[in-house]
Amino acid sequence: MSRKIRDCQILRKIGEGGSGSLFLAYSEQMNKKVAIKELHPFQETPHSRQRLQREIEVLEKLPVHPNIVK
Repeated sequence: MSRKIRDCQILRKIGEGGSGSLFLAYSEQMNKKVAIKELHPFQETPHSRQRLQREIEVLEKLPVHPNIVK
């Protein structure tokens, strides 16, 4: 998979759900692997963006765990 989202090179698709797809990527700016959630086009609404922002805020508060994206 040779695709980029901003400064991130997509390495592989991790999964897909009702709101979008999750990818493993490499961030050139951060110099590390990251997870990127891409919303499905029909999910790109102000409400879905707010939900995604809340999800990010919750993930930032969780303790370090191998199964939790940081």
